[in-house]
Parts: sequence; structure tokens; C-alpha cells
Amino acid sequence: MRRCSVTEKLQIVRGGLDDYRRLAHFHYRNSNMGPFTAVFAIRPAKTLYSNFGTKTIGVIVYAMPSPGPVGRAT
Repeated sequence: MRRCSVTEKLQIVRGGLDDYRRLAHFHYRNSNMGPFTAVFAIRPAKTLYSNFGTKTIGVIVYAMPSPGPVGRAT
């Protein structure tokens, strides 16, 4: 398998609520985040794309499941 060129240009680092809030308005759901366990930010690698600096361009949120989603077994 070939190596993905995107992973050479981006880094995934531990993030926080500020990273989520910067991008929340792009999300298709309510931007209010409920309980979560971790937030990671996707940023340009420091050595490449210096014009972007360390600007967060993506976010990964590990959230707790909703207590009553449709289709959940009881």
C-alpha cells in the first residue's frame, strides 16, 4: 500500500474545546458539545505550509453516546 501524502503534511495533536469551537459552525448538527472524553486537533505540520502556521483545520471529538438514541436496544 502506498503512503498517504496527506499524513505527511498534517499532524494530529491533543486539542481542546477552543479547537472544537473554532470549527463548530461548520458542523451539520447542533454545535453545543455534550460530554466528551477527548479532543484532537488536525493542524498543518510545522515544517510544511508555514503560511498556515498552527491553525486548526480539523477536529476529532470522542464523545459519549446519547442516553436515548433511536434504535438503541433497551
